[in-house]
Amino acid sequence: MNIQGRHANTEQSAALKKQLEKIFAENREKQESYRELSKKRDESRLSGTLTSLFNVR
Repeated sequence: MNIQGRHANTEQSAALKKQLEKIFAENREKQESYRELSKKRDESRLSGTLTSLFNVR
């Protein structure tokens, strides 16, 4: 492979690495958001369960 080909591959690799880093960062944000939503959902369910337990007639 000649020098120009290696340079093009290096640039392409750098661009792909940057894209992957961006995707991984977005994925981490989505996972954190999902965890927060799950936590809120679980807290809401627990609150509803406790309310129904203590409001038994």
